[in-house]
Amino acid sequence: MKKKIGLIMSMVLLFVFVFSGINNAYVAHAEKNNDFVIGTHNLNNTPQNSAKVGNILKEPENGWKRFSASNSNIKYIGKWYYTEADYGNYSVDPKSKLRFSFTGNKIRIIGDYRTAYRSSDVTIKIDGEVFSYSQIGNIDSTYKCILFEKYLDSKQHYVEIYCNHVNDANIAYCLYAIDIDKNGELKPYEEGIKTESISLDKTSMDLIEGSSDKLNAKVLPENATNKKVVWSSSDEKIVKVDQEQPLKVLKQEILLEKIDIYKNN
Repeated sequence: MKKKIGLIMSMVLLFVFVFSGINNAYVAHAEKNNDFVIGTHNLNNTPQNSAKVGNILKEPENGWKRFSASNSNIKYIGKWYYTEADYGNYSVDPKSKLRFSFTGNKIRIIGDYRTAYRSSDVTIKIDGEVFSYSQIGNIDSTYKCILFEKYLDSKQHYVEIYCNHVNDANIAYCLYAIDIDKNGELKPYEEGIKTESISLDKTSMDLIEGSSDKLNAKVLPENATNKKVVWSSSDEKIVKVDQEQPLKVLKQEILLEKIDIYKNN
């Protein structure tokens, strides 16, 4: 009888634990090397996102997901101190930086504010565009705050964070977490290699009316990420092109200047 009661109590406790977890303020989701937390409510339980830069935000808001500063997709360059504390990872090395990329249309940088020992001019570069934020606040040791927020186009973005004003006198900048769109992904910082030039294998061609031939395009550098070429004609009354058989002469005269090639971004 005691065993049965014990079993029933265990089941009740398990049910209470699971039920409480469902009603928690957030849902935890784990993937290999990509742990994150998905927000299920807004700050102060408002119907829409209400958190602003400067607010304490212990959990991501609805529509956001949070990645810890220890996520393996974040690359730390230079000298960093890695901690499990509420202020996260930090650096006093002016040559340090961190990099990552993400997909989505919004980002928040989460960290701490202090009245001293923090930088007032942290640089964040998103897709080459430079912004800045401060970690100096009116109240000392305020943790898990929104330091920076930006809404963007929905695509893959490349982010660098650095600070040239830190030094060994304990002027630091820190990262506790990164919040992005709940449908987005945090990825390593690996920008594609851009195409620098496209050239044709022939500068002139002798063809009779109604015949066809192919032109080959050479894309440099060889290891460019996107080497796809799209063909078009500026005057299809003379030259007609398509993607499989790029060149067909409709009149006897043909100028290769009439053939346009361009990189497909």
